[in-house]
Amino acid sequence: MDERPDELKVCASSVGCSTSLFRRIPDSGYADIRVCVVGGGHAAHALMALLPSRGLPTSVFTSFGNEAARIRQGLAEQGSIVADFETHNSPAGVVRGTPVRVTDDPAEAIPDANVILIPLPSFAYVDVLTAIAPHIAPGTFIGATPGQGGFDYIARRILGDAFRRVTIFSIMSMPFNCRITEFGKAVHVQQFEDEYTICAVPQDRTPDAMRVVARLLGKKCLNGGHFLSCTLFPLNANIHPQRMYCVLKNWKPGEVLPRNPLFYEEMDAEAGALMEHTSAEIQELVKLLSTRYGLEMHVPTIYESEYISFPDPSCKTADQLFAKSPGYKGFKCPLKPVDGGWAPDFSNRYFAEDIPYGLCVWKGISELAGIPTPTIDFLLHWAQKQMGREYLLANGRLAGRDTRETSAPRRFGYSSIDDLVL
Repeated sequence: MDERPDELKVCASSVGCSTSLFRRIPDSGYADIRVCVVGGGHAAHALMALLPSRGLPTSVFTSFGNEAARIRQGLAEQGSIVADFETHNSPAGVVRGTPVRVTDDPAEAIPDANVILIPLPSFAYVDVLTAIAPHIAPGTFIGATPGQGGFDYIARRILGDAFRRVTIFSIMSMPFNCRITEFGKAVHVQQFEDEYTICAVPQDRTPDAMRVVARLLGKKCLNGGHFLSCTLFPLNANIHPQRMYCVLKNWKPGEVLPRNPLFYEEMDAEAGALMEHTSAEIQELVKLLSTRYGLEMHVPTIYESEYISFPDPSCKTADQLFAKSPGYKGFKCPLKPVDGGWAPDFSNRYFAEDIPYGLCVWKGISELAGIPTPTIDFLLHWAQKQMGREYLLANGRLAGRDTRETSAPRRFGYSSIDDLVL
């Protein structure tokens, strides 16, 4: 009798999963999965509650500041992490979980884990992978969510020979839209996605990674094909810079903005058009990768991606989907309060992550492929000026003085598309 959870049976039958995983996760029982969550941010808090509630032994490694000590203190006072899921989600309501270990020492958390989850922004990949690399056992599954920003080729550089002995995977999109309400104790989950696209390296281990993710999250998983599908998936960098341009395009230094608009519910047609133009440029790159290099690519447009989450046929454009979706209610723009109103915060992650680790990555890959990107170029020129950075030169080449801050392929020594399609 097959006693696996239903979601694993569905996954295995629908994609032809192999009958055995790596030796560190025996097919005889998924209770053998031991997870380490890396980080202490919003999504990490949600995972700290959800994964133990699903019967998965879960450790936490976070070396940022005193996060580990603060989480341990919260657990000592409360006994568990509490995640409050909005009623339209499954699960809904309160979910409690208690990690078995919370530490700032990778040697205490990484060696015993056969699944490592990294729900962190792209700028953290180099430091995190460098810290955990000496402690990763062969056969480990290492997953990032959302896993953009060149996670696979960064991991290849950082892990070296060990890269061949592990499975790298990406969960697209980020499972949660959530916010910590009390650090180390509670998190509110506005949206818990029902479906994920999984990409893995080596690619033939994608079905195995899908089964692992299905056990972790209890949701449907789709095979995304080549890892570049995840790198090019239309997520934050296809949303945040476009919207922020429309909010701030007429702002002048020193000007105080009278109000902070809702990021999604007040999204306008101009932002939607910029999103769809950006998405169209990515689709041209996807076509080239599919036809010239024969890669299996599954990259939806920005409209298609959001329609999966909120299938409302009355919404004909991406901005309409964002404005009406219940998963995006109540989020303000990332402005900072000042006397008399609001001002831009160009150090916010909508700039600090989505430009150098989002648009610059897409620009860098497109440049290697010879694909023009006029909308991405326009947004980069505007954003880098506000940030006081130079990524894109006036001639359109991604060769500015600050490109070393990005995770564009050339930074890591990849000078052709051939280097990325291995």
